[in-house]
Amino acid sequence: GAGFEGKTWNILGQIYFPKAVCDSTFAFETNSEPGQFVPVHIHATQDEFILVQEGELDLKLDGTWTKAKAGDLVRMPRGIPHGYFNKSDKPVRALFWVSPACMLEALFNRIDGLSDPMEVVRLSAEHEVDFLPPHLLIVDARQVPAARLDDARGIAGAGAARERHLERRAEVVGNALQVALRHGPQQPHQEKERHHRGHEVRVSDLPS
Repeated sequence: GAGFEGKTWNILGQIYFPKAVCDSTFAFETNSEPGQFVPVHIHATQDEFILVQEGELDLKLDGTWTKAKAGDLVRMPRGIPHGYFNKSDKPVRALFWVSPACMLEALFNRIDGLSDPMEVVRLSAEHEVDFLPPHLLIVDARQVPAARLDDARGIAGAGAARERHLERRAEVVGNALQVALRHGPQQPHQEKERHHRGHEVRVSDLPS
């Protein structure tokens, strides 16, 4: 692939190409080598979509595993925890887009080439993308958008208190991400997995 104006981002080793941007949407291509992934996170202000173009992605949507192959369209409503993983032995190419555009392009500009997961997590939170620490993965997803994760354990604040909270969260998630990057994504054996082919995968379609 290629990005407009020749732009390319390296996001923790994955190559992204911007495809289109306006106030209402931002589209980008992702290229994931075997073993690469983006851990579970939340867009509190955006709906996100994935059109898999080549290969196969394992997706964790609202706590449930599913698969998407070439031609599958996945919709991830705002506020729903989700992550994607290339657990196959082949590269995966996919077109992503979010609506509205919000600050995602600005985030990619900030984290391009960064190798420190904790800094990536911190900057992401500043741009309305929240990576979930392990202890927050059990939080009811419907509670997250209104709280923006800050009240998941009764934590809410502003100014210095919020900065301290973001720093702690970045450290917890960053450490977990460092471990995951070393060992690869794990799929708990007790979780259900479903394969959806040739149609849109909606969170509402998935078993509770």
